[in-house]
Amino acid sequence: MARTRFCWLVILLLISGCSKKQAVNDAEPVVLRVISAGGPNRISEEEAVRRFQAKNPGIQVEMLSAPGRDYYVKALAIMAAGGDLDILWMGSGFGLFSWRGALLPLDPLLESDPNFDLNRYESEVVDWYRHGGALLGIPYGIDLQVIAYNRDALEAAGISDPSPDWTFAEFLKIAGELSLYGKQNPESCSFGAGVDKIAPYYFGLSLVDDTGGRSGLQGATAELWLKTNVELLRSGGDFLRVGAQGTLDRLGEFLQGRVAMVEAYTWDVGELRNRAQFPWAFAVNPLATNGERAGWASSSGFAISARTKHPKEAWLLLKELVGVEMQVSLMATTIPALRDLQAQYVTANDVPGANLKAMLEMIPFMRESPRIPELMEVSQELDYWFELALQEDTDVTEIVPQMNHGIDRILTASPARQ
Repeated sequence: MARTRFCWLVILLLISGCSKKQAVNDAEPVVLRVISAGGPNRISEEEAVRRFQAKNPGIQVEMLSAPGRDYYVKALAIMAAGGDLDILWMGSGFGLFSWRGALLPLDPLLESDPNFDLNRYESEVVDWYRHGGALLGIPYGIDLQVIAYNRDALEAAGISDPSPDWTFAEFLKIAGELSLYGKQNPESCSFGAGVDKIAPYYFGLSLVDDTGGRSGLQGATAELWLKTNVELLRSGGDFLRVGAQGTLDRLGEFLQGRVAMVEAYTWDVGELRNRAQFPWAFAVNPLATNGERAGWASSSGFAISARTKHPKEAWLLLKELVGVEMQVSLMATTIPALRDLQAQYVTANDVPGANLKAMLEMIPFMRESPRIPELMEVSQELDYWFELALQEDTDVTEIVPQMNHGIDRILTASPARQ
């Protein structure tokens, strides 16, 4: 009897041990899937993931990337098909996701995490990641636009460097003088400035109005904005049409010395430092026609999918992706969203005489890309009518109302707003 009881005890212990072992084996590891736009930031993202996994060895991370403009389309397609995504890179296409309820509100996670200080981040940029009163993302970088100019070209033409309070009228005057000098001295430059288009904010205008539901390019001011573009960019004007913001060759004409001034962005600093064969500098954007200063701005950050199965673990990874080490590693391409790192940005990118401080000086005057779900469609509509206006014999006064009608139609018919 004693032997029988002993055998049963051994069997029970074996079963118990096997059950516990089986339970451990059956426990699925936490896997977080991250999708980003890749590109030059991919190295920093991978380093952040390695740091995270060293601190959290029980969590696996899979990284996906969709470079260029395809990023938002690919991320939305994965989510629409029911694919698992936990963390998403966010930029100007934030509205595509926030309006669809695709992102997880972070406020509860913030409230339960006393170690994360959101007040260290640039507050206006943080607000770009809010929708419906909820915080849906955290920024790590700020992207801005300033004016880059060829210091040799201005000096040769006898023109002083732009003053901190220069106006849009002065910008046009300097461009005209440089173009005239360039025609007489082709070795200096050919055009005073190069742009894809004179931005609406130089005339106190916005792509959409304050409600985000109607075109902001209204009335006589919009007509003046479009007429100015036509006068400057049609053949024979003082401005050379160069690539748009996202094109690879946008800086080419400036680096080759054909244009003396060009709109430059935070991600251009490294290329200017490495490729420019002449002294260059940044200037803050000139004061607009309404006396205010404004400049294009956007931001890069990360958000958590509303459908994640691991919100707490995703929050830990998100913090690494927007933290100090990540931001320091990206100073060559973007301004840190952490305010206490911004002075370091100038030091890290120091170029004698280049006035990198102009980037930071534009922060109070940022005009962010509208956080609307129809941003891509509205931008394409604007581009269509803009190109039509540049054609010969086109009446600008007829273009503006048609352009506004097209933009309003997109905004009111958007399925995301229904």
